[in-house]
Amino acid sequence: MNDQEIGTIYRKTERLTLLILMISLPLFGMVYLYDSSGNLSWDLPKLPSILNGFLIGFSAALLIGQYVIFHKKIEVDLCGGGAA
Repeated sequence: MNDQEIGTIYRKTERLTLLILMISLPLFGMVYLYDSSGNLSWDLPKLPSILNGFLIGFSAALLIGQYVIFHKKIEVDLCGGGAA
């Protein structure tokens, strides 16, 4: 795999990362402001524990999947011997 192919894969991954950050940062900002202000009361219901567990597992699966897909595309082997 040459440098141009790796660069293409890197740019696609970087674009996806920036998109995820653009979506998630405002949400985290709202949560932070809500938590630090102490005067907002939305009376949101608590998530059922099974749904909470599913969301945590789904998030972990997304992270692991992205890691595996990225490393498959750049063909990194664990021994450090280069492309397989």
